[in-house]
Amino acid sequence: MNVIMLGKVFRFRNLDNTLPIARDRYFEPIDTSGSKLHRPYVVFYSDDKVYYLTVKTLKKGNEASIYRNQDKNLILLNKNVYNEWVKGKALGNVIDCSVVNIMDKKLFEQLYQEDEYYNNYQLAPWIYDEVMNKLYENKNKLIFHYAQLDFKENKIIWQDTKKFDDNQNSTNNNKWLVRAKKVITTVIETYHSISRDEIEKRLNNQD
Repeated sequence: MNVIMLGKVFRFRNLDNTLPIARDRYFEPIDTSGSKLHRPYVVFYSDDKVYYLTVKTLKKGNEASIYRNQDKNLILLNKNVYNEWVKGKALGNVIDCSVVNIMDKKLFEQLYQEDEYYNNYQLAPWIYDEVMNKLYENKNKLIFHYAQLDFKENKIIWQDTKKFDDNQNSTNNNKWLVRAKKVITTVIETYHSISRDEIEKRLNNQD
């Protein structure tokens, strides 16, 4: 198993398929209507799968709820996931590090505009580091959603798991869940095993 995950950002979807491809911690599909279709995702590659985290804009209207759940969220104040300064009424970006969505890599890439600058965009090392640290804090409580797309019926098929309030620890007949937990846990713990001095040195060398 490849334990190195490349962190990328994808945002702009092809318009011929607008189905939701992620669910939240309450097992609800995340809205893709209108401009919300092009919400960014922080995407990690490993073998033939992608593992992705949802991103939302931090605003005055959702600030209170975001901070109530800051143990689950990585909050980027004044910056977005592209490491750019936010504009307008935005206060920053929020990466949900409590839920990992999964899809086959080839299928995922088919849904996105191939030559778009803001797709397949390399995640800034300092953001990658903070994401890994937040995932480590949540590693025993992560919720996983595996999405498969039925092009013929034009619908998303979600692999069944335990519901949020029933605890998603049962892995009976959920081989994909066993694998997902193993992949993510290995990646998180491998990164966390690197000394902070070494990580800081790498981050400083990015300047």
